[in-house]
Amino acid sequence: MNKNTEYFGIDISKGAFDVYGLELGHHQFANNEKGFKQFIKKLLVSLLQLFYPLNDLVLRL
Repeated sequence: MNKNTEYFGIDISKGAFDVYGLELGHHQFANNEKGFKQFIKKLLVSLLQLFYPLNDLVLRL
């Protein structure tokens, strides 16, 4: 059984927060409710692609 481990670095400031992961790459989000929702959406799409590779098919939530 293969186990994939992903680590994230998160830097939170007053106006924004930066997230970096090997699979996710670097992204910056606003430090508000909308920014956190965007982060969760990006994270879920990345996890789905990691566990269920879909080649050229693009997931849109």
